[in-house]
Amino acid sequence: MWKRLSKIFKGFMSLFIKNLEHQNPEALLEAQKEEMREKISQFNTNLAKQAGFVARLERFVAEHEKKEKDLMAKAAANVKAGNKELAGRYALERKNIIDALNGYKVQLETAKKTYAELVKTKEITVKEAKAKLESLSQKLSQVKMKEAESELLEMSQAMVGELGEGGDTMNRLEEQLNERLELATGKASVAKDSADFSEIRMKESERAALEDQALADLMTQMGLEAAPYAAAAPATEDKSMGPIEKTQTTAELDII
Repeated sequence: MWKRLSKIFKGFMSLFIKNLEHQNPEALLEAQKEEMREKISQFNTNLAKQAGFVARLERFVAEHEKKEKDLMAKAAANVKAGNKELAGRYALERKNIIDALNGYKVQLETAKKTYAELVKTKEITVKEAKAKLESLSQKLSQVKMKEAESELLEMSQAMVGELGEGGDTMNRLEEQLNERLELATGKASVAKDSADFSEIRMKESERAALEDQALADLMTQMGLEAAPYAAAAPATEDKSMGPIEKTQTTAELDII
């Protein structure tokens, strides 16, 4: 029973963490970068240990090569001096040094090869990891841009719908204004048609008569023949009228 409950709890926790990762991709990406940095640091530590092992083997090889040369010289000197027993002891010791030296050389070659492979593996792995992280970063940016674009499109569609509703309102307003304009135009036409212009025309006729009377009085004072104003309009010229009469008529017009 506890085992089944444990599985259910683990399932809930897995879903919870998965939702958190889905909602926070930036945090997940940053966690991956931090994990990669930790692995690189640990790898560098192991690589440094391998480099130290190579250096230690190189020191052993150098020490044994030097010791082998010294034993060789001692053995040769004792052979020349006739000290066969001591020369044999140096020769045996030299043989053991040579065996150890050969073993160290094999280990050194293997250690160098391993170190070179580790360095190459590190370069390839780090390069691939960085490329993967860069790709994920770019993809995350693309996702954000697409999500923003999708959100803008949804907003624009909503605005189109709202503008459509607003357009109906503006159409109704335009219709109301047109109706008011037509009504006002009709009222103005009715008022114009119903207006009494007889009094205005009467005043205009009265003013014209007064002007004619004033002109007749002025001409009488000047000793000229008074004539109705209508008769003063363009008339046929009298051929019997001399040049003096024509000049007088011009003067009359100037006075008027």
